[in-house]
Amino acid sequence: MLNGARIAWTLLAAAVVFLVIEERARRRLHEDVDHLRHPPAATLVLEEHPTGSVITLELKREVNLFQPPAEAWTREIAVKGARQSVALPAGLYEARSDAPGAQPTPFLLLAGDEIRWDGAPTPEGLVRIPEGPFLGEVSWRLERTKSFLIGRTEVSVAEYEAFLKALAAERGLGATQPEPVFESPQAFTPFCSQAERSAHPEGCLGHRPREAGLDAWGRLDAKGSGRVAVRLVNWYDALAYCAWATDRAKKAGLRLQFRLPTEREWQKAARGVDGRPYPWGFEPGDVQHRVFEGGFLAVDSHPELRSPYGLFHCASSVAEWTADPQGPLRRRVMGTTWDLHTDRIHVGFGLGERPDLRSIYLGFRVVADEVSR
Repeated sequence: MLNGARIAWTLLAAAVVFLVIEERARRRLHEDVDHLRHPPAATLVLEEHPTGSVITLELKREVNLFQPPAEAWTREIAVKGARQSVALPAGLYEARSDAPGAQPTPFLLLAGDEIRWDGAPTPEGLVRIPEGPFLGEVSWRLERTKSFLIGRTEVSVAEYEAFLKALAAERGLGATQPEPVFESPQAFTPFCSQAERSAHPEGCLGHRPREAGLDAWGRLDAKGSGRVAVRLVNWYDALAYCAWATDRAKKAGLRLQFRLPTEREWQKAARGVDGRPYPWGFEPGDVQHRVFEGGFLAVDSHPELRSPYGLFHCASSVAEWTADPQGPLRRRVMGTTWDLHTDRIHVGFGLGERPDLRSIYLGFRVVADEVSR
C-alpha cells in the first residue's frame, strides 16, 4: 500500500514538473515569436551629416538575421542638425545618403544598441567604417569595432615611392629618385619603429623593397603606372610608412594617426556586417578568371570585387599585414592573393608570418585614427 502511494506521488510530482517545464517553454516560444513580430528598438545616431540631406534606410534582414523582411521596409530621414537620433527595429540595414560623395553603408543594429554614424567628410583615399557589431564567418560570431578610417585601396607603388623619396630628401640625397641601394644596414630612419630598433639593432636598409637580400624596386611595377600594390615590404617597413604618413598629415594640418589595421577591423571593412565569406558576396564566382591578368592588379581595378564599404581587393590582389600578433614571433596576415585556389580566397583566411618577411605576394593598407576634430 505504501509503495503504491509513493509511486502515485512520484508520478504526480513528475507530471507537475513536466507541466511547469512545458509552460515555461511555451512562454519562451511566445516571447520569441513576439520578439520577431515586434523587434525591440535600437537607435541610430546621425552625426555631422549635412543639414538638408536625406538618408534612406532599407531593412535587409529582420532581427533573426536569417530572413529578409516579410515586406519591403524603407524609411527616409531628413537631416535637421549636427546630431539626430532615430529609433529603429533591430535588424540589418543598408543606409544611403544623397549627400555628395556618400556611398551605401551597411549597419547591424541589435536590440538596445545605440550606434553612431559619422557623416563628416573623409580624407582622400580613406573610407569611414562606423562603429558597431558585425557577423564573423565562423558560426556567425558577433564582433564589435569602434569607428575607424581605412584605406580604400592597398598602398600603391607610387604612394610608397613618395615615402622613399622623402627619406632620400631627409638624408640630403635629393628628392628626385627613391633612396639609392645600400649594401649594408644604415642608421635608422626617423620613422623606424621601436619594434624594428629592438629586432635589428644593427640598423635598417632604408625600407626599400628587397628580395633574396637584393634591391627589388624594379620588379614591382613593370608597366610603370605606379598603381599596383607595393610588395616585398616587411611589417617594419609598413610601420615606418605609417609613421611617415602621420608626420605628413600633421604638416598638412590633418589630425590623423596612421597605423596598421587590427584583424577585427580588417575583417569588418572587408566583409561588411552580414557574415559573407567574400567581399563581393556569398559565392566565390569566377574570381580567379576575372582577376588573373598575367601580373599584379591596379589597386583600384575591378570595382565588382569591392567590399560592402567600397574597399578594393581585400581577397583578390595581395595579402596584407595587420597589427595583430600570432604567437610570440609572428604577425597576422589577412587577405589572399590572386594565385590561390578559390577555397582559400575567403575573407576569413589568414596566416602568421615573421615580421621581417618580404614576399612578392604581401603588401598592406593603412588605418587612420582621428586624434581630434
